Amino acid sequence: MLHERRSTPLPVLLGQSPARLTAEQAGWMLNCQAHDIPALISARLLKPLGSPSQNSTKYFSTADVLEIAKDRAWLVKVTNTICHHWQKQNARKKDHAFNDGKNGHVSLAAASWPLLFPKHTSFRRAESCASTIRPARPDDESRGHASGAF
Repeated sequence: MLHERRSTPLPVLLGQSPARLTAEQAGWMLNCQAHDIPALISARLLKPLGSPSQNSTKYFSTADVLEIAKDRAWLVKVTNTICHHWQKQNARKKDHAFNDGKNGHVSLAAASWPLLFPKHTSFRRAESCASTIRPARPDDESRGHASGAF
């Protein structure tokens, strides 16, 4: 058929690698994910071709990627950068979800947690502790606290 697109790029059919790589292809060549590439760019460990805008598709030189992938020290930096990036992202997500926001409001996730999971073990423990503690009787002056199941 004349109007069918090839699923395999021409350089691959000819036994060559393409001259430039997308973020996904560069990630595949470096054994990392496409979503790790922006962290490598911001850490200046990987430089895209040209001067792409922040939201445009980034392309990378195949020859450059293959060359830097041979450098063990560079690979250590890449590994540490990716690990540090995701630790920061996960900590920020955790802080944002369960702590008060910058504007002083409680997040929806933190406010709705007891409503969504009423029988969660931490809440069950709190309920069982609350049910065993009874207020002190007026005639029990020997202890200055609530009597419990001690």
